[in-house]
Amino acid sequence: MHAPCSPVTARWLPWGVALVAAVVFFTNLGGPLLFDEDEPKNAVCGREMLERGDWVVPTFNAQLRVDKPILIYWVMLVSYSLFGVNEFAARLGSSLAGVGSVVMTYHLGRLLLDRWAGALGATLLASGLMFAALSRASTPDALLICCTTAAFLAFVSGISRLRGGSFSGDGSALLRLSETPLPRVSWIAMYAAMGMAVLAKGPVGVVLPLFVIGLWASLVDIDPSSRTPVGLWRGVLHGLGRRLAPARLLRILLSLRVLPGALIVLTIALPWYVAVGLRTDGAWLAGFLGGHNVGRFMQPMENHRGPVIYYLVAIMVGFFPGSVFLPASITSSVLRVRGADPQRPSLGFLLCWIGGYVGFFTLAATKLPNYVTPCYPAVALVTGCWLVRACRLELPPLRRLRVGFSAFGIAGLAVGVGLIVLASTLLKADPWIGLPAVSAMFASTAALVMLYRNNRPRAMACFATGCVLFTTATVSFSAYRASPYQEGPRLAERIAAFEAGAPEPTRVALCGYFTPNLVFYLGRPVEQIGADAIADYLAGPSPGVVLVPGDVFEQIEPNLPEGATVVAEEKRFLRRNGRVVMLSKSPAIVAAAQSEAVIR
Repeated sequence: MHAPCSPVTARWLPWGVALVAAVVFFTNLGGPLLFDEDEPKNAVCGREMLERGDWVVPTFNAQLRVDKPILIYWVMLVSYSLFGVNEFAARLGSSLAGVGSVVMTYHLGRLLLDRWAGALGATLLASGLMFAALSRASTPDALLICCTTAAFLAFVSGISRLRGGSFSGDGSALLRLSETPLPRVSWIAMYAAMGMAVLAKGPVGVVLPLFVIGLWASLVDIDPSSRTPVGLWRGVLHGLGRRLAPARLLRILLSLRVLPGALIVLTIALPWYVAVGLRTDGAWLAGFLGGHNVGRFMQPMENHRGPVIYYLVAIMVGFFPGSVFLPASITSSVLRVRGADPQRPSLGFLLCWIGGYVGFFTLAATKLPNYVTPCYPAVALVTGCWLVRACRLELPPLRRLRVGFSAFGIAGLAVGVGLIVLASTLLKADPWIGLPAVSAMFASTAALVMLYRNNRPRAMACFATGCVLFTTATVSFSAYRASPYQEGPRLAERIAAFEAGAPEPTRVALCGYFTPNLVFYLGRPVEQIGADAIADYLAGPSPGVVLVPGDVFEQIEPNLPEGATVVAEEKRFLRRNGRVVMLSKSPAIVAAAQSEAVIR
């Protein structure tokens, strides 16, 4: 990291970061069972569309699903057709998108900063806990991040072409976006990626990338050397007047080719939105655009709310282990942007990327940690840039490096202890679930030893290797050990055992309780009924079971119909005293349950 890359190293670096990402995202990908709630909902939706041969209308449990657009389901349809309906196939698209995002992050770093910053930033991105989890989950987040990163890469590539191959230029006078349009291939690719992002997760796929680019073009991409009036307020007003002058903003819009770009986005995304609107008489559009976009922004849904600092905390946790150096990295980048640093345009763009997403979703009433993950590539590159400068002795942050490496070991140990406590108290599992702590402790110690020997590049290599090992162990091994304790797959296994050899499937209903995992592992829809309908349901013409949570069962037990028997119980996942009770009146099911109890 001390010297520029040799041609051989430069050629192999992108393959190296792709390999690192593949190790993190594909190790034991199909091993852990799907985790409630979102994973099985999306996986079941893809399966039901496959069974119907329908590529337009998404449904879950035989009901219209308005939560997400179509792209994740199209990816699953292809994956299911190739590999069957299983955990690996459900997650494959997200993992491929995750690898793509990591490789594109490297190329963004190469254009914005340098190859080493891109490689280290890409490695930190791949090992970030939240990003790794989403790249191994059957959710649309990884696809959104991939499309958004592709849009930003197209934009950065276009600006770099205008400036001689580097986003920050070569030290000569820079061509500004307000002075010259983007190259045609760049803006076409940028808007095409935004169109795919709209199919992945809706309007945020185009609104936020354009907001970030506009923020950078208007506030940062301006000559900082021009003189400003003396005095704080006169200087601020003069600066805002220059940056937000209507004529300048109009030139920026024209350079971005917004109108033809909008046509590209609509050409890609609109046909499906029109088709699903027609097929559902507008119900999907009303539910998604009205409820899950405007509604989530205006008021907290499902009690997902948080304070102003919510996303600052979410990024510190979600970007761990790399986040141990994030505060120092952000502070250094802000100071460099405020000065006359040669990399001011690049760092300013990354800070606008981060600030745009964090600021927008801080204003939204509904808050979830995955909302800001599209800015994680920028977070990773800012951190990678700071660490590379530390390796090159451009900074004297020896104490900060010691603190960061120590924090990694301490926090990793805390995660391991927490997992062990979780395993012993809530899961009754073995303590090996805390294995990731070992890699964090070893890597932290090795990095500190190398730092003591004044070998910063090797210290950084130990840290990066430890990040990859820690996250890989967490998302592949610990998740694998914990997932079987979810009650949904266990209940589905019980029901499958009861109906073995039966002429028809067992009817299944849930009362006061729902777990999407049950629908996936049962392989068919289930019903939801009220407590007053339990008697009629159990008295139906074919064998049936009703699942109720323990607290509801205690309330309705005195009024249960004669012959209703508890045929199974399962402990609820991550709840100390929660349980699910399975009721039935079917003689065959009751006999099977009694036989199973005797065998046990």
